[in-house]
Amino acid sequence: MKPSHFRLSLMMICGPCLFSCATTASVLVTRPPSWDTGAIRRIAIDSFRSGQGDTERQLAQFLTTVAVKTVQDTGKFILVDYAEIIRRERSGENIADYADAVFSGVISRFETKDRTESYKGKNDQIYYTYFREVNFGFSYSMRRTGDGVILGQALREDSRTENASDQNNLPSPQEIARTIGTRQLEYLKKEIAPWQVYERRVFEEDKTKDPRMKNAKALVKAGNFQSAYAVYSAVYAANSNFAAGFNAALCTEIMGDVAGAALQMRRLWERDANPKAQKELVRLQKDISDLERVSGYGGQGNSVIDSAVKQIAAELLQKIPRGSRVSVVGANGQNALDYAVDELSAAFANSGAVTVLDRRQIDAIIAEQRFQMSGDVSDETAVSIGHLSGSQIIISCSLTGSGSLRRLRVRAIGVEKGEILYEVSRQV
Repeated sequence: MKPSHFRLSLMMICGPCLFSCATTASVLVTRPPSWDTGAIRRIAIDSFRSGQGDTERQLAQFLTTVAVKTVQDTGKFILVDYAEIIRRERSGENIADYADAVFSGVISRFETKDRTESYKGKNDQIYYTYFREVNFGFSYSMRRTGDGVILGQALREDSRTENASDQNNLPSPQEIARTIGTRQLEYLKKEIAPWQVYERRVFEEDKTKDPRMKNAKALVKAGNFQSAYAVYSAVYAANSNFAAGFNAALCTEIMGDVAGAALQMRRLWERDANPKAQKELVRLQKDISDLERVSGYGGQGNSVIDSAVKQIAAELLQKIPRGSRVSVVGANGQNALDYAVDELSAAFANSGAVTVLDRRQIDAIIAEQRFQMSGDVSDETAVSIGHLSGSQIIISCSLTGSGSLRRLRVRAIGVEKGEILYEVSRQV
C-alpha cells in the first residue's frame, strides 16, 4: 500500500474517534417560542389570501389547512371559528371575548420556469432533460385581538427545481409549491409554542488519571448519572479536580435539576476561573430563563380539556361498577381527542376503582380488525372492540362542533348488552 493510501485509510478508521471519542450524553431541553404567545389560548385562523388564478387560490386553501393542523399539533391552543370573528366585527361586538389572537397569511410570490437541456449520448443520439423551477413565497402573522398588537410575523420564501427525462413526469407547479409550503410552515411550531430538542453535553476528560474518574466515565456511558454524580462529587470534594466538578454539574443537569447545575458551575467558575465553566454557566443561565418562560404556557390549550376530563371522570366513576374492566377509545388522528383519551384513561387508572386496559392493546385490535375510527366511533364498533379486548365497559369519546361550540362527548357502553350506561358532554 502506498504511504498516502495508508494515511488515508488510517484517517478513515481513526478520524471519527479523534472528534467523537469524548464522553457525551444527550439531554432533552425545552425551548420557548420566538413569538410572545404566552397569554394566548384561543386562536382564530383566517384563510390565506392570494392573487388571481385558480392555482394560487388552491395553494392559499392548502396553506390554510396546513396552518390549522400545525397549530393543532402543538397541543397548546384552542382553535375557534374565524367566521365568528367576522360576524362579531360586523355587529360591533368585542372579538377579544371570543378569540385571543387571529392568525392570517398571504401568498406573496408564485413563479414557475421551465427549461430543457440536451446532450449527445455515446451513440450520437440526442437526449433531453426537462427542468421545472418554482419560486414560492408567503407571509403570515398573528395579532392579539385585545389591542391589535402584532405578536409575530414571518416571510417564508424558497425555490425548488425538479427534473425528469420525460416532460410528462415533471410534477406540476402546484405540487412543488405545496412541498415548499409544507416545509416552510414547519417553522410555525417553534414560533408559537414551546418545542423540544435533544442536545449533546460533552464531559470533561480527566488529566489526573484518577481511577475513580474512569469508573465514573463508565457509569455515564451506561446512563447511570446518579451514581456517576456521586463519584464525581466525591473526587471533587477530595482534591478539587476541575473535571470532576464540571462533570458533576453536567450530571445534575441531565438528571433534571438545571438550577442546581448552574449553582455548581458558578462555584466551579468562582474557584478555578476556568473559561469552560464560565461558558457552561452562561448556557445554564439561559436554559433557566427559557424554562421560566415555558412554564408560563402550562398547556393552555389543554387546560379546558383537562378540566372537562376531570369532571367527566368523576361522574363516570360514580356510575361504573367498581372493579370493571374498562377501555377508552376515540377517533384516530385528532390531536385534542387523543389527548382527552389519554388523560381520561390516566384518570380511571389512578382512581384504582376500575381496571383500564392498555391503549396499545386497543390500538392493535383496531389495526388488526381494520375498524374505521375517523370521526365518531359507532356503538357497534365500540362493542366489537370490547368483546375482542375482554372489556366489560367501553368509554367512547368524540369531539363535536367547532370553536366555542366544540364539546367533548363521552359514552359508557356496556359490552354484554351493547347498551349506553351513561352519557355526558362538556364544552372544550
